[in-house]
Amino acid sequence: MPVKKPISFPVNWHPYAYQVPLWNFLEGGGKRAVAVWHRRAGKDIVGINWITAAALKDPGVYWYVFPTEEQAKTTIWDGMTLEGRPYLSYIPEGLIVSQSASKLRIELKNGSLIQFVGASAPSRLRGAGIKGAVLSEYSFQNPKAFLAVIQPMMVRSNGWLLFLYTPSDDPKKPHGEDIYRKSLGRKGYFVETLTIEDTFDHEGNPLVRVDQLEALRAEGMTEAQVRREFYCDFEAYKYTGIQEGSTFGASLREAEAEGRIADVPYNPAYKVNTYWDVGIVDYTAIWFVQETTESVNVIDFFISRGKDIEFYLNHLRFRPYVYGKNTLPHDMGRRQVPVLDTRLSQCNELAKKLAFEPFHLGLRYQREEMIGKAREFLKSCRIDAQKCYSGIQGLYEFDASKRTTHSSSTRATDIAEAFCYMAMDAKTNAMRDRLSEGLRSLKSRRTVSEYDVLGF
Repeated sequence: MPVKKPISFPVNWHPYAYQVPLWNFLEGGGKRAVAVWHRRAGKDIVGINWITAAALKDPGVYWYVFPTEEQAKTTIWDGMTLEGRPYLSYIPEGLIVSQSASKLRIELKNGSLIQFVGASAPSRLRGAGIKGAVLSEYSFQNPKAFLAVIQPMMVRSNGWLLFLYTPSDDPKKPHGEDIYRKSLGRKGYFVETLTIEDTFDHEGNPLVRVDQLEALRAEGMTEAQVRREFYCDFEAYKYTGIQEGSTFGASLREAEAEGRIADVPYNPAYKVNTYWDVGIVDYTAIWFVQETTESVNVIDFFISRGKDIEFYLNHLRFRPYVYGKNTLPHDMGRRQVPVLDTRLSQCNELAKKLAFEPFHLGLRYQREEMIGKAREFLKSCRIDAQKCYSGIQGLYEFDASKRTTHSSSTRATDIAEAFCYMAMDAKTNAMRDRLSEGLRSLKSRRTVSEYDVLGF
């Protein structure tokens, strides 16, 4: 009888040097890896080889997760590498019992199951005890699939997680950046960013050459897209802002150059005021500011959606601040049909219940006034770079020319509008003293116009 040749693994795959540290971490028993690699860096080649190695070593259920099931099918099940090799060929054919194209599932002889799934419908993912998961294109996935389904499973099984992705271009999906920043420096985590300056083939040639990027720019690719796709730049929105019409981009750049977007710590000697833009379906954005004698310090920022006012007030309670006034947008004072009540009065009932002072209403403003005040404010205020990071990102992305009376609200517009309420009102103590003195002077006049007061 002919002697069967032993099946070796990996199957005809020799990782590039830059792929080896990640592989060694996982093979050595590492449980959490976040690999933010540039486009065409071979993320899924590592992913398919690793999930196969894990399934061969330890029988169990393993998931390969994409944003949608269709992407799982086209990228891996039916997909090929740049060299034309099918991804499924990395799984040793002699160790496969069955594979189902309809279920996107492969069963190995040792009893392991490799399942390719989509994260778009998290409720459909429940019920499986998984030992490991590759989350490909994680920055574009529905984060609920991870937070509500996959992460709890990992706690039970002590399984491994491999995140493979390039930063997202969708400002409504910041979870890719969030998990990267939260994982940095954590014990037992592998966290890595690889740009085109870090990846070379076996002969030492770069995978993507700089002159190829120039060709892409010539074909219409923006600088922000280049920075995001090939340099894994989570702050590519800054390039979008400068080149594609950011309303506050130039002012933010100036503030950064002057060192006013930096570490701005909380000072317990001053109360913290908050300025809100409230959304029911849209986002609710909150800026936290302290008015000191010589400067206005924006020390924190928070944004979420789909929550009620009580949730946000409780969130404020859990922060280590002593609060002054909390300011809502002017339209919260409108009466609601049919109860003829205002959202402001409803909010104040909750504020009283949770031991907050009554809310204030922000000034009603004209569009041009809003923009002018915010730009003026950015010339002098100080902003904490880390705690206000997502708020700064939204300000860079905001383009007032695209915001009309009937246009839909976006994350960036909600952030910007809350910022503008703050800019309309926040002042240093010295400025408030001068304003009070001016108002006292105006009282001696026979008439005081609205322009005199608001334009002071």
